[in-house]
Amino acid sequence: MIDDRRRVFDTSVEPVSDHRGQTTGYAVVVHDVTERHAYEKRLEVANRVLRHNLSNELNVVLGHANHVADAATDPGLVAAAEEIRAAAVGLEETSEKARELVGSQPHHGNPEAIAVAEPTRRVAAQFGAPAEVRVSVVDTRAIVGSRQAYITAVENLVENAVEHHDGDATVWIDVGETDDEVIVTVADDGPGVPETDRVAVERGSETPLEHTSGLGLWIAHWTATAVGGELRLGDREPRGTRVELRLPAADASPDDTDASAIGGDSGADTAGDSDADTAGDSDADTLRL
Repeated sequence: MIDDRRRVFDTSVEPVSDHRGQTTGYAVVVHDVTERHAYEKRLEVANRVLRHNLSNELNVVLGHANHVADAATDPGLVAAAEEIRAAAVGLEETSEKARELVGSQPHHGNPEAIAVAEPTRRVAAQFGAPAEVRVSVVDTRAIVGSRQAYITAVENLVENAVEHHDGDATVWIDVGETDDEVIVTVADDGPGVPETDRVAVERGSETPLEHTSGLGLWIAHWTATAVGGELRLGDREPRGTRVELRLPAADASPDDTDASAIGGDSGADTAGDSDADTAGDSDADTLRL
């Protein structure tokens, strides 16, 4: 007890050796994590509120909006009910993303080696017409981190490209690597990322005047930085956005690229040049979903 408050400590013990390598004692390091512990408890409460209270209230709003839309004969009233319904659905989607953030846990212990080819293809398969998603995966090493966190990050990048497009979106997902990184590039031919979103994510924080329009970019950004990676935003010529999710490569064997293409077509993804930078034909697998 310190200052009449119960404190929470995180301890670690390491052996101390002499010049002959013999253990002569132990060093005990104690960190006061009281504030972090209290913060985690507040997050648990926020997660419960998002999961139950807000979700239940939105279901009530949706139910009444559906009832009004079905029963009304006035076109103006029907249109208003449809707007209410669309707003409620959008808010529910945003709250779901917030629940993903609040419920996510920081990475502890030894990093897990995650193969990216199969989950990348599965993410692409979730997006249907009128979107067109093209995937190019070369043989890469695994990444470090959480498989579910990786899936969620790529889902949000593709979802951003599709939902914020001003027409029928074409999205390219390209997976490659450098000496020490696996680079997942999501590019589109849409109107581009708003400058306020770009500034906020690149700075790593928001202000009342400079903030993102949603949580998708933040989810991808935090997924990358949690494992020592980064998110890079850029323009795609002649039009669109290029987002790079750069993740540390694990010391693992290459991905198994002998998986069948999504949707029943057989054959591995091509290892040729990706069309993430151009709007023409691509050597990448094309998923017209």
